[in-house]
Amino acid sequence: MDESKLKISDPVYDRKSKFIGVCATVSSKKEIDEVLTFIKEKKEFKKPTHIISAYRFMKEDKLVEKKNDDGETGAGFKLLELLRRKGKENILVVVLRWYGGVKIGSDRFRHIVAVAEAALPGE
Repeated sequence: MDESKLKISDPVYDRKSKFIGVCATVSSKKEIDEVLTFIKEKKEFKKPTHIISAYRFMKEDKLVEKKNDDGETGAGFKLLELLRRKGKENILVVVLRWYGGVKIGSDRFRHIVAVAEAALPGE
């Protein structure tokens, strides 16, 4: 995986939690799996509490889309809705969250969407 194909947001910090958005252009489930594996093995992305993701790509004239909350209930849906609202296809967006031990309530969703949007191409 070529890291230059990733767009990475600046980190956002709130009450000891850290959020980073990562985005990649993809056209297959295989490419999505490669990007997710690369992210999970990247030294500076080690051991996040949550790896939240959503993707949309075209396969045989059909739109394939999926989300993963990774324990952050509702967060994957927020990412998928962002991709739909922006009309993004052939894209994977991932948000890494390191929980800092202090609950931040619904502010976490604001940060998740913000770093995801910052990582989208053309944003």
